Amino acid sequence: MNKTIISLILIVSFITVAHGQSFHGQALHKNEHEARQHAIADLQQNLYVNVESLTQTQQSNNNEDVFRFTSKLSSTLPILGAQTECFSAYKVTQCDASIDSKKSAPMYQAAILQKQKIIDSQWQKTKNITAAQIKYQALAKLLTLIQETQQLTLVLSIIEPSSNISPPAINATDINQAMLSLEQVANGLPMAALLLTKRLITDKTLNKAKVLVKPFTPYESPEITPFASALQTQLSSQINAVLASKDAAYILQGKYQATREYINLEAQLVDNQGNIITAAVMSINKASVAQFDHQPKQLDFERLLYSGQIVGSSFTAKLTTNKGQRDLLFRPQETIQLLVKVNKPSYFYIVGHANNNERKLSYLLDLNNAPGDDKFISYLGIDEVNKWVVIGEFEAQAPFGSESLQLFSATIKPIEMLPATTFDGTYHVIAGKRSNAMAKTRGLVKKQKKVAKDGKVQAEVAEAVLSLTTAL
Repeated sequence: MNKTIISLILIVSFITVAHGQSFHGQALHKNEHEARQHAIADLQQNLYVNVESLTQTQQSNNNEDVFRFTSKLSSTLPILGAQTECFSAYKVTQCDASIDSKKSAPMYQAAILQKQKIIDSQWQKTKNITAAQIKYQALAKLLTLIQETQQLTLVLSIIEPSSNISPPAINATDINQAMLSLEQVANGLPMAALLLTKRLITDKTLNKAKVLVKPFTPYESPEITPFASALQTQLSSQINAVLASKDAAYILQGKYQATREYINLEAQLVDNQGNIITAAVMSINKASVAQFDHQPKQLDFERLLYSGQIVGSSFTAKLTTNKGQRDLLFRPQETIQLLVKVNKPSYFYIVGHANNNERKLSYLLDLNNAPGDDKFISYLGIDEVNKWVVIGEFEAQAPFGSESLQLFSATIKPIEMLPATTFDGTYHVIAGKRSNAMAKTRGLVKKQKKVAKDGKVQAEVAEAVLSLTTAL
């Protein structure tokens, strides 16, 4: 298979130091300013590797445990106290960006406390407002402040897990409920899209701005449901929507939660640096959208897949698509490009987990035309290290559904890590239920991390996880 290399070179590492944690991002670019910006962006992605491997259980109103992904808080994490160093050689500038928990944690704590004081003060003033329109606008500003505080708190929890910040007197749930009580309940998706975009696009300068509309996801899952797909179509019809993030000045993104009678939406308009511009909420009469399934179908499986993810330290591997890494929806005939990046010469293979109307199965992805198990394994050499490499292109076609991918990479050839498969004419199927196949495969990989015996070289291994949905 021919490999196409994207020109921008990014390097990421995560290092644990004696008195805290240090996170790094690195970039190469012919322009120093661009190199600095890309190094910061890579530092953010390094943080995301940790965010997406962390999960938490919350208690819902009906006393059920609800699994949610902390990475839903924002598309970009705020970076405070970063140090950047650059040097030029051979007409290329290399920049390294880093944050150290010892220095940056106090900055995050101070920023959180400052925002909390503003939130508490503004909440007291907002409670006394009687005019509905003015009160809604004040609540929307409060929601934006709370979401920004959540971002800061999330980063602080990663770089300094022992930190303890008391929450503000008011939280996002309270604000959402207050806003919803002032908002008209939408009957159907067209009405919801009209009202929601009207709330978000409040500035005249935004009316003509190019916006990428990402599909909303349930609080508890990254899965793109038929409801989310239909909502994305309606929202795109109300604004100057574009299909690619590179063409967009803003991103409209959000999440939703179903109650007995309503589907409640929480939306954000963010710029391409990840700053929250506005926030809004909306309730849809559930009966008016009954034709669209809104429930995720593989919640338990996604819980297992993400919560057990193997996060590398000195050795890292990443997996992405031509649409990014999250909130991924591909429609018929769209091309799905898979790209891999490693920071050391290494081998890799990919385990797929399909969930569609026809079948639920786990399989090994055929990466080349080699004989035997070698067809599942590909290698990235020294010239391809720290570069995004296209490893394959696929077309979104029936049967449609959700797909989860696990990339396993190792510094020695991972023949012993491969699970046994049986070819069924289409897939190289791994025997057993998807959850069992996933656990067994991950177990084979973790086994290779043990201290080597008999003079054998110990493998360094890393994993990356990706979820996408194909739909009409």
